[in-house]
Amino acid sequence: MQFSVYTEKEKIAFGEDSPTVVLNLCLPRVREESRLTKGFTAYYNALRAGFLQFAEGTLQKKAKGERGEDFKPYGAVLSAITAYDGEGLISLYVDASVTVDDKRRVSRISQLWRKDIGTIVKSAQFFRQGWVKRIKPLLVNAAAEYCENAATPLFADWEKQVRDRFCKEQFYLTPKGAAFYYQPGDLSPAAKCVPLHLTWDCLLPLVKPSVSVLLPKEP
Repeated sequence: MQFSVYTEKEKIAFGEDSPTVVLNLCLPRVREESRLTKGFTAYYNALRAGFLQFAEGTLQKKAKGERGEDFKPYGAVLSAITAYDGEGLISLYVDASVTVDDKRRVSRISQLWRKDIGTIVKSAQFFRQGWVKRIKPLLVNAAAEYCENAATPLFADWEKQVRDRFCKEQFYLTPKGAAFYYQPGDLSPAAKCVPLHLTWDCLLPLVKPSVSVLLPKEP
């Protein structure tokens, strides 16, 4: 199946004689003109502009201040992943990462788009009332499963952190259900996000009927 979106790659280096900051971008574009195109394109163009301003300003200033004989250019990456592309919805997440002195910091944001009207769907529009209380125990169970297979163990108090650090907007759809993710340092010392996966069977009872019609009839 051909996805509704594709990604464009771009590389930009900042620095007069030799690079101080190397910026790599991989951002989504819509394949065909539709009601989704205008808002979708504007959103990711604004995301690109903001990250470009950060890399050229704050990050480059810091890099210049630490430049020496063994200096390695700072790396900055903005990378979009299409996690789900169905008939009615597109779900993506974007990872922003910065590498300084071989240490990498990552932050993730996600977006859920309605194709028919071309707007972002927030959690309050997607889920039924009271869904947060019902979903937290499911995420605790998912974290327990994650612990069994994780290369880097979760913190000793991971169950408390799963509940306390839960963020309503930090989720994206997948072909099998949804992933609710936690930022680096929330559940684990690893410098990467931790996704906790729920199946459609767990998810659909929590979804509003007005949105569930946009999902596959037999996920």
